[in-house]
Amino acid sequence: YVFKKCSCFMNESFFSIIIPVYNAAKFIDKCIKSIFNQEFDDVQVILINDCSTDGSREICNKYKKKYNLNLIEHKHRLGVAISRNDGIKIAKGKYIIFLDSDDFLINNCLIKLKKIILKKKFPNIILNNCERNRVPANYDHLLKYFDNKINKREKFFNILNNNKIVLNECWNLVISRKLITKNKVFFQKIKIIEDQVFIIKIFILMKSIVINQNPILFHRSRLGSLKHTLGVEAAHSFIVALTEFCILLNKYSYIHSVKKYLK
Repeated sequence: YVFKKCSCFMNESFFSIIIPVYNAAKFIDKCIKSIFNQEFDDVQVILINDCSTDGSREICNKYKKKYNLNLIEHKHRLGVAISRNDGIKIAKGKYIIFLDSDDFLINNCLIKLKKIILKKKFPNIILNNCERNRVPANYDHLLKYFDNKINKREKFFNILNNNKIVLNECWNLVISRKLITKNKVFFQKIKIIEDQVFIIKIFILMKSIVINQNPILFHRSRLGSLKHTLGVEAAHSFIVALTEFCILLNKYSYIHSVKKYLK
């Protein structure tokens, strides 16, 4: 492996990568290897095993021993939202990346990402291109509306509104840890769409965002995943999310572009 060391227990690393794990034995090995094969070692890796029963726990422990990464073991199944929150609480990186256990990083993406961040003087958020296993195969169709300049909040929301773009997933964002922790932004304790309220709060609180046209990861959409769940828990999740949207709409209605996006 190119990766020589892990900054898991250093005072601060450049990136913290938070990976919730639940019954992902078919995918987690490739996910973890994609991090340690990067030509970049200033990264903290945080795995949160949410009571897996398929051998994922053993794979996580294998890598913990090999690379001294952070591994959180849940005693009860708590879900992806709380798993990510637990990761945020121990993250030490300047920037946080949320990586799903069935996804994997693109080769050399971290060093390219750091160069962009340094060139743009540490923006609050980087919105990245990603590859995926469905049509369209990447996010070119959305990112084409943005230039490579630093975007302020008002300009960013205007682009979203003018082009009817809805962003509702966290794994294509790289976010300043200070932006998250200073404002105490955490994921709602719901089973699905937990990303949506989180990232809207982050977008409202940010001062600057940069677009990275280079893909940083490959995202798998699977029919068996939580986002395709139906039933009472799904309905509850939507009600909680809608309630939060209403609260945000009431609180930030004085910002026209934010108000329009929330509506």
